[in-house]
Amino acid sequence: MEDYEACITTISRITQVIDAYDLESLHPNITLQFYFQTAAFYAIHQRENEALSMLESFVRGSLDFLDEGISLHGDQYFSLIDQWFQQFPNTAPPRNTKVILDSLIPALEHPMLSTLFASDRYKHLKRIIKSKIEGV
Repeated sequence: MEDYEACITTISRITQVIDAYDLESLHPNITLQFYFQTAAFYAIHQRENEALSMLESFVRGSLDFLDEGISLHGDQYFSLIDQWFQQFPNTAPPRNTKVILDSLIPALEHPMLSTLFASDRYKHLKRIIKSKIEGV
């Protein structure tokens, strides 16, 4: 994170790849990690709005991921991957829904995000997660 401009360029390019290949749908875990790390980068550099936008993408994506079911799959472009996944004896995720939900609050409380803790948008994200946890 020392070369700020290089990081901004990398974020822009990775965002384009995510959009071009619909990776948020096809491989949400990778995109969720990207959103979280990007939120941390922006928070460290006092870019609160951008950090919160990425954190919102992280939370929304995490909850959508859990609501839609955790499975690896292809699409029209990656049309052969489903056949490949069928060859595996187990395609279930290594962690269950409750464990994933319970890990979201500690993730949001990471010290790298501390510049966001007073924000109403940040507090709203925590409330959304807590509400979802209570509903499980």
